[in-house]
Amino acid sequence: ARTELLGRVMRRRSVRATEVADLMGLPWVARVTVPPPMDRDGASGPSEHDIEPARRRGRSGTQLGRAVHATLQEISQATARQIATGTGAPGLGRLAAAQARAEHIAGRAGEVEELVTAALESPTVRAAFKSGRPRREIYVATTVGEVVLDGYVDLCFEEAGGLTVVDYKTDTVRDDTEVEASAERYSLQAAAYALALGDVTGRAVQRCVLVF
Repeated sequence: ARTELLGRVMRRRSVRATEVADLMGLPWVARVTVPPPMDRDGASGPSEHDIEPARRRGRSGTQLGRAVHATLQEISQATARQIATGTGAPGLGRLAAAQARAEHIAGRAGEVEELVTAALESPTVRAAFKSGRPRREIYVATTVGEVVLDGYVDLCFEEAGGLTVVDYKTDTVRDDTEVEASAERYSLQAAAYALALGDVTGRAVQRCVLVF
């Protein structure tokens, strides 16, 4: 009876879309180097956190990744359209700098701005902001058996035939081989978003796009 009770208590009740690949036992396909912490004398030293998996759990990813996602979330649709068409937008620098400061990486504000611009200039994201109603940071949840499957969709918009899901990735990828490996890993996360969003809206999710 004790074993049966513990089995019921310890059974997972919810799974994030970002955890699906973990539960399948898939290895990390990309790793990023983060600066080691400073000791009391101001000298950097080795740490178990020197190398961290390139991943996000909800909004808890790397500082750079969080700053990029936050900027893409907060930027106005008008500004995003300006950048997508190549006309530029002075306000982006201020927004990127503010988000970089919020993540305590003020010195990397230029990098945040560069990555946001690259994302907004990608064909799929450009199409999203040209559409009538792009939706950002959508919380979605559904049930699979007795388990709740949930997560946050970075960007979603309607195209002919259904919905398109966009997921931004700030992983360090050096060539097409690493991009393909990352895409294979993240396919389970994208499928989880598609399943949850389809159940919630009753609409078909026709494709999921990873923007590196």
